[in-house]
Amino acid sequence: MLIVNNIEVIYDDVILVLKGMSLQVKEGQIVAVLGANGAGKTTTLKAISGLLKVEEGEVTDGTIEFMGQRINEKAPEDIVRLGIFQVMEGRCVFENLTTYENLMAATRTRRNRKQIRERFDMVLHYFPILKTRRNNLAGYLSGGEQQMLVIGAALMARNRLMMLREPSLGRSTIVNTQIFNTRK
Repeated sequence: MLIVNNIEVIYDDVILVLKGMSLQVKEGQIVAVLGANGAGKTTTLKAISGLLKVEEGEVTDGTIEFMGQRINEKAPEDIVRLGIFQVMEGRCVFENLTTYENLMAATRTRRNRKQIRERFDMVLHYFPILKTRRNNLAGYLSGGEQQMLVIGAALMARNRLMMLREPSLGRSTIVNTQIFNTRK
């Protein structure tokens, strides 16, 4: 499904951040990238999702392939359309939108209303607290509820690969159990 082959990432044309990073993700597989602070975990995710350019970074060697297609030179929006969704660290919700509106915003790349409804029901099944918070502004949800919301939004999007950055950081055991038991 995903092949990261010996990539090198440089920021600002001079700062070498990654050299020789490789990994493979097969369909249905859960893969964790572990390492110390500054080891390049976030840079690896940004390279896959096409977000390096925002920070003056680029993949200067190696390849990233998704479903047999090279993606390391594609724009982030094109990568999302292919089915890769990155859940950013820090509970990035639209604070002034309701829980429901946040979930629906993630369906922008979807057209089939039946599939959207099925996904919505699935998210509420996995995270029932979001059903009771459906009309609440996302900015007023607890940290754990916001994390459920961003993962719910990722499930709402048409994704084949979901990348999570620190999904358990600062969460209660109950919330972490709910998050890690969620699979499409």
